[in-house]
Amino acid sequence: MRITRTSLLVAGFAAALLAVGCANQKEPATKAIADVDAALSTLRDEASQYAATELQSVDSALDSLKANLEKGDYKAILSGAPALQGQVEALRQTVADKKAEVLEAARGQWATASSDLPKMVGAIQSRLDILTKSKKLPKGLDQATLDSAVANFDTMKSSWGEATTAATSGDFVEAMSKAESVRAKGAEVMAALGMKIGG
Repeated sequence: MRITRTSLLVAGFAAALLAVGCANQKEPATKAIADVDAALSTLRDEASQYAATELQSVDSALDSLKANLEKGDYKAILSGAPALQGQVEALRQTVADKKAEVLEAARGQWATASSDLPKMVGAIQSRLDILTKSKKLPKGLDQATLDSAVANFDTMKSSWGEATTAATSGDFVEAMSKAESVRAKGAEVMAALGMKIGG
């Protein structure tokens, strides 16, 4: 088979067009990956907390596109990026739904905590008022233990103030986090003072 000068020119021209086509696809392909990366980075922290499995799936798909970028398979990236962007948006919605569920649960827990914990605070305050004014401490309680209980109670009251502030602003998740620390500290103080927890 005789290769003519014309056929060589045609082949060269086709190769040049292919190279230009690849070059033209590289920029949008690179941008498509960067856009997905940027969108994912804005919700990565919350996604790892509320939707770890879904995040892993999106990360795997993104890694696959990045591998195609290294191979120069820009066409695969451009065809796959829209679906991945859709996965990111679905992940965003999942995170929002899970956050709403957690917030609603915390709101319910706060209703109980905001009723129970002030009673605990009041009971400890009453006990400390008696003990700090007493000339003689009861058996099994020394001054160092009492001083430590007073300090812990101050911390407890401070945390309770932060909890109520968070609840007032609508952040019931943070409010319950603080409330749990108050409950734990309160139990510790009551035990040190020889008080019955819940009584």
